[in-house]
Amino acid sequence: MVLNSLAIDPGRIWKGGWRWFSEEMLDCCESLDRIRKQGISFDKLACLASCNGASVDTWRALGKESDEEHFRAAVKDVVQKSDRFMIVSYARSVLGQTGEGHFSPIAAYHEKSDRVLIMDTARFKYPPHWVPIRLLVKAMQKPSCEKSSRGYMTLTRSSGDGSPTSSVLFVLTLRQGFDESALRNIRRFFQSVKSEKQRKMPFGDDAKVPSCKICSRDGREMNVYVSCFLSAVPAELLNAVTTVVNEFRVGSEDFGEISVRPKYQEIVNELLRDIRDLPVYAHVARAAKDHSKRLEGILEASHGLELLTVLLLAAPVKDLSECGRRVNLVMRESEDNASEIVRNEIKALRNQLWIVFNPREKMS
Repeated sequence: MVLNSLAIDPGRIWKGGWRWFSEEMLDCCESLDRIRKQGISFDKLACLASCNGASVDTWRALGKESDEEHFRAAVKDVVQKSDRFMIVSYARSVLGQTGEGHFSPIAAYHEKSDRVLIMDTARFKYPPHWVPIRLLVKAMQKPSCEKSSRGYMTLTRSSGDGSPTSSVLFVLTLRQGFDESALRNIRRFFQSVKSEKQRKMPFGDDAKVPSCKICSRDGREMNVYVSCFLSAVPAELLNAVTTVVNEFRVGSEDFGEISVRPKYQEIVNELLRDIRDLPVYAHVARAAKDHSKRLEGILEASHGLELLTVLLLAAPVKDLSECGRRVNLVMRESEDNASEIVRNEIKALRNQLWIVFNPREKMS
């Protein structure tokens, strides 16, 4: 609801000619199956917004009298702006409603009665309704099942102009079975991939890191770098990065003269062609042959080599200078000289990878 209100372009088709976000697209931080069964936490919801093109600021209730004053000021500020929206996390029981933890956006504020209008996302249960600020703050102060306080988050468009911030074809999808162990493995990989010299990991002595040399100065450094990347990239990450397939189910015959599928396929074909023209693509194709057994699943899928190329470039690695001049040059040239559609694809996937797997620090 909020992503669409911010007019963020998902870069993908919903139905007909409409490019809207739908729930099926929001699985970059938690598997949809798990969300349906267990719900979603405050932090994971903020993650979903961030990796789908929104800038997010969060605030948690402190359980103090100052909470009410702070929240009232924040509400007054946000309802006066058309480019910023607020989502509140609260306990329904405090409002006398059935259920417990819930998220809904704030639509308006009535100063005379000191109430906010909640656009309840579960409309089958409750229509939009007015709630006193004081009562809503108490509902936010009630600890969640994770023993942490609730609160609110404000969302704006990260791109500023609403241009596509989600991938056209390659997306991060956390399927059923993705767990904390998989998350740790991928975080270890991204920390170890920067340089063979950075071997000490913050996860304990038993942490597994790639045993091969990621960097090489023997004249074959680019091939060595790509080969080691593909040999060491966790299987969980390969399973998490996939291609968008729901658009291909859209048939133009279902929507009269609206020819959605051919248009989308034209964009995809342009993207794939431009990826194959990248300097690094040939290195990926060569290295993939050497690791064909390990990469069997992804190579058998549509556009496997193109996916691996984008993943290599999107990997949230700060500094490749220690991996040799050739590696640094080819990687930079591949992205800097890429077409706009490829750069957007790399940027969108990198943003998702960084938000989900590297929350401890911000990249420059």
